[in-house]
Order: sequence, then structure tokens, then C-alpha cells
Amino acid sequence: MSTTTQKWSWDALTPEQQVQKVFIDYPDSNQSIYTAKCLIEYSEELKNMYSELSDEDESIVFPIVDVDTGKKNELGEPITEKGPVVDYEVMSKILDWCYHIHNEASQKRDEDEPGLSPSEKQERAKANETRQEQEQTWAVSFFNCNANFDLFCKMMNGINFLHIPELMGYGCEVLMTDIQNLTPEEIRKRYELPDDLTEEEKREIEEEDIWTKPGDPDNPMPDSLRRIFFGPNTTPTPPASSSASTSSS
Repeated sequence: MSTTTQKWSWDALTPEQQVQKVFIDYPDSNQSIYTAKCLIEYSEELKNMYSELSDEDESIVFPIVDVDTGKKNELGEPITEKGPVVDYEVMSKILDWCYHIHNEASQKRDEDEPGLSPSEKQERAKANETRQEQEQTWAVSFFNCNANFDLFCKMMNGINFLHIPELMGYGCEVLMTDIQNLTPEEIRKRYELPDDLTEEEKREIEEEDIWTKPGDPDNPMPDSLRRIFFGPNTTPTPPASSSASTSSS
């Protein structure tokens, strides 16, 4: 089986974190991802899957499901194929985010730390503000929904399955910013989406007025739009205050 180690540097992790390794296997493609336990802890689902491994199990394996290919047959019905619920490409990108956010958290400095002078507090506050601005730019580049919208949708579905509220919030915010002030017709043209909404769904969207106002920062994508882009079973984004976090242990 071909094994891939995440492209980030293990040196950024503590020695304790480096020795706690996790394998995620993809038997269908004979591939495996080699990562750190502290990173999968950003996902509630991965934590649960890891905790349920028996002594004989050495790696996490995702269930095989019917995956929508994005194509339709002559009757207009979706064409599906068997595959892992979160595929290798998507899982690799999500773990890149887990490392990124873990690394950012380790670099952030408390601007209210006791003993700091006013100038030191100001300097830390400015550095944290700059880091936050860079984070927004990084998120847009990471999702890049304009360049590959199919991959973006696969990522959002994977994030939803893995239950990573913070990353779901970033994705929703990136998409909402991208479509702000666009009409439904312009959005369909940009992302090559079919006009298959019911009249009830269209009325719901008009009532929420999602085309002309920015999203609520605590729930950046209205439920109606989330269902249209990512399917009926997508979990609403929790408020930012309840975003998942992980310990450094």
C-alpha cells in the first residue's frame, strides 16, 4: 500500500505529539495517509472512529457508500459510484487545514498576559490582528471554490461528515462572500448549476434575502442555501462560540 505523509513539517509538533501517529487507509485505491493524532482531534467523527479501533486494528478506514458523481443519466437521475464517504484527496486537504490551524494556535500570543508593558500588549494585539487577516486570505485560497467547485462541494460534504464546525464555518463564509450581490441566475452561471429548485425553495431564498446581505457571522450560510449547494442532510453551522477546538496534548 502506498503511504503518504502530510506535506507539512513534523518539526512544528511537540515530541509527544510526533510519537502519536495515525494511519487512514484507502484499500480501494491502495493508499494510506500518515498523520498525527493531535490533528484528527479537530474532527469529532475521526476522534470517535479512532477511539473505537480494536487492538487488532491499526488504521482508520472510511465506510464505502454511493457517491454522487455529479453526472446524470438520460432520465435525469444522479449517477453514483461506490467510494469512501471522504476520499483520499479531500481527507488530505482537510488534514492540511488541521495542521495549519494547529500551528496558528501555537503561534498566537495572549495580549493580556500579566506583566506585559502597554507597548508589548499593543504589539501583540497588532500581530494577532495581522494574523487574523492573513487567516481570511488563506481560507479563500484553501477552498478556492471558483477554480474547482466540484472539489469544493466534496470538501464541504466531507467536512460535514467529519463534523468540523470551525472549518465548515470558513467554507460557508468563503462561498457567501463570493456570491454576495449576485442574482440566482448569475450564481448558476458561475458554478454551472442546474435550475432544479422547487418554487418553495425559491420563495424561501427570496424571503431570507441571501443575495443582497452578508451572512450572520455566527451562522454564515442560511440553511436553505446550504441544502441547495451541499444536499439536504448537511448540518447547520453552529455559532462561532461553540466551534470545535482541540488541546495540544
